[in-house]
Amino acid sequence: MDSNVRAVNYALRQRMRPWLGGWVLWWLIAVFSLWLRTGFPTHAISIAIYDDELFVRAARYLGAGEWLGPYDNLTLAKGMFYPLFILISFLLAIPLNIAEQAVYLAVSALAACLVRRVTNDRKLALLLFAVLAFNPVLWHWEMGRVIREGLYISLSLAVVTLFVSMVFPPPTRRWWLGLIYGVACGLVLGAFWLTREEGPWLIPAIAVTVLVSLFAAVAFRPAWAPSMPAWLRSVGLPLVVAVAVFAACNGIVAGANYLKYGVFVTTEFKATPFLRAYGALARIKQDHWRRFVVFPKDARERAYSVSPAARELASVLDGPEGETWRRIGCTQTGTADCPEILSGWFMWALRDAVAAAGHYKSAPDAMRFYQQLADEIDTACASGRIQCGPARVTLMPVFHRQYLGDTARDSLVVGRVLLTMADMEVGAAPSIGTPSGIAIFADMVGNVNPAYPYELILQGWAASPSGQPQLALKPLGDQQADMTIAEMPGHDVTQVYPGWAATRFDLRTGCPQASCELVVSAPGTSPVAIPLSRMNAGAVLTTPSLRVFLDFASVRNIAAATAERLAVQLRIAKVIAFCYARAFPPLFVLALAGSILALVRCRSRPVPLALAALLAASLAAIAVRVVLLAYLDVTSIPSASILYTSPASPFVIVFNVIGCWCLVRGVVSERMARRWFSTGGSVSYSGDSSSRISP
Repeated sequence: MDSNVRAVNYALRQRMRPWLGGWVLWWLIAVFSLWLRTGFPTHAISIAIYDDELFVRAARYLGAGEWLGPYDNLTLAKGMFYPLFILISFLLAIPLNIAEQAVYLAVSALAACLVRRVTNDRKLALLLFAVLAFNPVLWHWEMGRVIREGLYISLSLAVVTLFVSMVFPPPTRRWWLGLIYGVACGLVLGAFWLTREEGPWLIPAIAVTVLVSLFAAVAFRPAWAPSMPAWLRSVGLPLVVAVAVFAACNGIVAGANYLKYGVFVTTEFKATPFLRAYGALARIKQDHWRRFVVFPKDARERAYSVSPAARELASVLDGPEGETWRRIGCTQTGTADCPEILSGWFMWALRDAVAAAGHYKSAPDAMRFYQQLADEIDTACASGRIQCGPARVTLMPVFHRQYLGDTARDSLVVGRVLLTMADMEVGAAPSIGTPSGIAIFADMVGNVNPAYPYELILQGWAASPSGQPQLALKPLGDQQADMTIAEMPGHDVTQVYPGWAATRFDLRTGCPQASCELVVSAPGTSPVAIPLSRMNAGAVLTTPSLRVFLDFASVRNIAAATAERLAVQLRIAKVIAFCYARAFPPLFVLALAGSILALVRCRSRPVPLALAALLAASLAAIAVRVVLLAYLDVTSIPSASILYTSPASPFVIVFNVIGCWCLVRGVVSERMARRWFSTGGSVSYSGDSSSRISP
């Protein structure tokens, strides 16, 4: 009897072990990752009208059924999918940062499940999911903004993972399931393309997956594609569906823009008239070439001399607004000798200039103006009235040979930023803007970090013989200030001062005491400013026409308990970020060695082809992103930042984990392989080369 009971218990343990040691751990990791993300509230910048505020504004208009809202020079400047995502998270009552983290965890699980399917290795899949789940990039203060990268990082990994899953199907996949994968790939690729305007950087990674699948079909005849017609049915047809769905997504958005605004474009930064106009201004020869400068003063004077359209822009480009754009660019780049608007900011200055000239009353009018500007400049260039370079239809800067060496050098800088995963710089920054502006963000995205951790409370009364006193808060310098105030009739005060008008007030503000003044006024009297630093309980202001008395004054920590929890979460996140920053650069080198070893030993101990495709696609995404950002860094804008490298960070994790797995698998003995890896042997090419493991 005892032996039977032990046998049953052993059987139950064996049956429950994969479940308890597998999916429960996955859920625990996901929950802990979500909990950590709650420790980094959204960093709202309500005054960032070209970024954060623009996305919130578009989301609010989408929710009101007004598409992207009234047309101006910002309405079609950026893709609409991120505002749509903000709206969806709002409707689901999920804070934006938690919604972004949930999507990221779902995509991470998708990638890990793909690895589990093709390797049959639960440990490797769990390890990959865990390392992805605690990506410290997501805790960086720049990623805490209402900014597209928070979603873009997930969409980038989802595109590659879905394409690998689609082009390396298991032998048992039905044809209709392949079509579903094609639809999913097309939808996710469409969302990716409509989030940022730089989608082509991921095309090489997608191409790698398709080429490896095609190579497998020709060379190894796997079970899912024993012939080229079979490959076309199982892979080619879903690819066609994916492309069709992707085109439909872009067409639907462009069609909606046409119906609403009269132009068939997804964003104006991709519209040919705008690209032609920008390219025409950039092609004008400059007397003295300066890096990062697209349209200097000498080029502007040449453009004004031959183009009436260009002359309409002079009041902005050569006026106070142009000076503001120059100062912003020079300050943010730390450029000392900086007399011109830099390239990263010129595109916005150009759009502002066109709007100031009155050509953004409608989208067709704006496009006609850009077309006219391009035609006039290009015609003058062709006739020789001004010296110009080749015709251009792009935002890319004019090429100079020295960019090649500079790009190679800066690739090391960008690569270091990417591999160190934020280099331990994690934390939540205070929000920026007026409390009323921040409140709008909080209403839409939830879980917003306050601008100030403390609240000043002032309670008292004000009285005047000339009429009802009025109270206002005045910021000093560039400080943003707002307040909430509750006012009640001061009947007890008027009993002491007959004939006077009095009000009792309860004023609350987050403005630091040294940065604001309370301004009290009454009809027919001069306003009196009282520094908040002097307003303590019992303080009295007495003038012939005003009297102010404070019954109560206190500074309250508005989130003391929350602050303690956030401090714990921050300490945990810093430890994890430290480990990633120190471990990932050497792990990347080991992963490269593992990839080379897997390639060298592809006959004796081959890895699953789907895994090889995922590894190669990840490396392609990393390489393209690094080179692209390095080129932008030396030609246009500072790009060696975690914000711009973040979309490639999950590919670094995937490459490091799988590459190191390949290295260990390639050097350990067969006995150790059977002990530590559930794969326990080599891949057989006699069947499904992407997933079948020979015993």
